[in-house]
Amino acid sequence: MFAGPRADYIIEQVKGAEIWDVKNTGSMKPSFDETDWLLAVQTPWDQLKVGDIIIYERKNGEYIVHRIWAISSGGSMILTKGDSNATPDHEHVTKSMYRGRVIGQIKRPIEVDKDGQI
Repeated sequence: MFAGPRADYIIEQVKGAEIWDVKNTGSMKPSFDETDWLLAVQTPWDQLKVGDIIIYERKNGEYIVHRIWAISSGGSMILTKGDSNATPDHEHVTKSMYRGRVIGQIKRPIEVDKDGQI
């Protein structure tokens, strides 16, 4: 049995926050892993800074959660990198792709089925 704060209660305490699941890629380990829920808010684009973890949507509809590695001099593009990736991502994030800034994480219990599979 898991004892801990309910996610809906936590969300109610942070105005405008959303919970996001982590995709199982390992690109942000050890910061978080595929069993975590991420708490994200809409930080204005011009207030983002290098080191922030953001969520953005690729043109194919896939959501990515990576850390800001660089911001263009005019602030119109952001370059991100997964913490465990050797190089920055190949695409530049624009304001229209940006979905939120991660402000926290919720560790959730690992669910195991009757065959012992996670």
